[in-house]
Amino acid sequence: GRERPGKPYITFDYRTSVGCSNRCSFCTNRKLNTLRLKSVQKVIKDLKSLKQSYLNPNDILYIFFSDSSINNSARHVNEIMDAIIENKINMEWFAFVKVHSLTTQLLEKFASAGCVVLFWGIEALTQRMLDIYNKRFQHDVFQPLIQKAIELKIINFISLIYNGPQETDEDFNEMLKFVRKYAKYKPFF
Repeated sequence: GRERPGKPYITFDYRTSVGCSNRCSFCTNRKLNTLRLKSVQKVIKDLKSLKQSYLNPNDILYIFFSDSSINNSARHVNEIMDAIIENKINMEWFAFVKVHSLTTQLLEKFASAGCVVLFWGIEALTQRMLDIYNKRFQHDVFQPLIQKAIELKIINFISLIYNGPQETDEDFNEMLKFVRKYAKYKPFF
């Protein structure tokens, strides 16, 4: 795994967007009707400015992308990752991520751009519960994505809702099965 820096460091909270592209049934973010994105040029300018203002040239910039989800827009996040890589910004970052619109290719870009931790909003393991929560993905797509993130040595925190409304024993057992399967991937899960 990655080692912590041997000296004090600062983590900056930074947003590339405001709002959320999802409308999950349990989330208060859905009350925001618009999703606003910063331009890629503004994001890169800000990251470079943070690095130059507070750090020595060889120091790593630590960023928490505090958006509701770093991949609210697949096009936007791809352009940001390309720009971080192209501009060789020496940084490590962590962010919330949604399954909808995530691909293994984007995960590879995340790793190349310095991603070290992802917080996944999965919430449920059965399609029935995903539908109740108004999640916009099929239950069989996220496990290969999580497996890819583990292979890339990205640490993964998975958000699951336990004992949600209308949850059955079958739903709960699927959650337990999932947790048992991935618990062996410490420290990356």
